[in-house]
Amino acid sequence: MTGPRPLIGIVAAVERCKWTVWDQNAAVVAANYLTSVSRAGGVPVILPVLESSPELIDRHLDAVDAIVLAGGSDVDPSLYGAELHPHGEDTDRPRDDYEIPLALRAVERGIPLLGICRGMQILNVALGGTLHQDLLVGDRTGFHRPLIGDLENSLHDVQPVSGTLTERIMSPGASAVASHHHQAVDTLGSGLQVGATSENDGCCEAIELVSAGFAVGVQWHAEATPGDTFFEALVAAV
Repeated sequence: MTGPRPLIGIVAAVERCKWTVWDQNAAVVAANYLTSVSRAGGVPVILPVLESSPELIDRHLDAVDAIVLAGGSDVDPSLYGAELHPHGEDTDRPRDDYEIPLALRAVERGIPLLGICRGMQILNVALGGTLHQDLLVGDRTGFHRPLIGDLENSLHDVQPVSGTLTERIMSPGASAVASHHHQAVDTLGSGLQVGATSENDGCCEAIELVSAGFAVGVQWHAEATPGDTFFEALVAAV
């Protein structure tokens, strides 16, 4: 890489947090996202969810070279025309309302984007796709989220689709990834294709933009998967 290290914007979640004497809402990004961007050669920049105006979104995109949509809560099902499933979990509508137009605008402007877990689902919904609201019922097992709050011991294998950008980033063959989700892509959004599937049940585990540009989503936690190279690919796409 030549020139300055690229600035990689990571959208923060607003969560109730405690530190020193304080107990209040805070803009939160897990530290392993920051270290993953830094190790890949980028400079992490935290983007707060303040409003969803086109002006603010463009200003945020003007300030960075690429975007990471991080993991988090369920996407509001009304945004893809569905009613809340009985096993639906917490949603964050202000974050949805910021991230969906942010993802759309990044794709329109050709700004590289990496969606992780919820971030992959946001990318799909932004482009008109839908989601399975719960994978952990019926004849499916809990391997997609075997241990609540534990990524280190929650691995399963995914297989990249031959000929895709995802395969070029991962290399051919199955790879073990850190998995912690109960929802997944159902109908693909416009202009997207499947990049990887679960070895166990064929669940969609990665999506990517078909046309030129870098807009990739992975259902696993790349920031916690040993040897994962998606942050490096994002930085290289700048």
